[in-house]
Amino acid sequence: EGETMSKKWTQLGKQRKPRDLIRALRKPPEPHDELSDSDEAVYERDSEKQAEIGKNYHDGIQDAGISPDEDINERESAIEEALDSIISKVSPDDKAEMGKDVTDEEIIEILKVVSKGKAPGVNGLTYEFWKVLLNRETQAKQAKIKNGEDPNEVFSIITVLRVLYNNILRHGVEAETEFTLGW
Repeated sequence: EGETMSKKWTQLGKQRKPRDLIRALRKPPEPHDELSDSDEAVYERDSEKQAEIGKNYHDGIQDAGISPDEDINERESAIEEALDSIISKVSPDDKAEMGKDVTDEEIIEILKVVSKGKAPGVNGLTYEFWKVLLNRETQAKQAKIKNGEDPNEVFSIITVLRVLYNNILRHGVEAETEFTLGW
């Protein structure tokens, strides 16, 4: 009596599968190294260094074929050519819908349905963080209403997110910031 079933309690009887471990990762050759067939591969066993190898590999894939000296006009022209080759087009109704401002209700709905344990960006703030702020806002507004006070005096994370998203929709992201890093 009085015992509440929690997520932890329900997980107790389940068999836990071990995580897939990468015990060693082959180190890529240094750019100045000449590898011959007789050279033996070198492996990294430190997980942090393995993560750095993986990051550098994927960054290299992202940058493959892009010259830092590439003319910006040439790049813009290539982007325009790629976009022009897209066959499917957005309908005028869909375009009008996408052009609308983000609403508080849309943000709240998204926060209700996103998966737990996921971070929307490289800052590491999980969706639970935003949900906690929303719950605190809701509780504070309810307390204000109960006390006959104005609930609009409560700090609103939803308002902050709405203003931020709509500003990005109208003006884009400042190129010098790292705001969209990882997107």
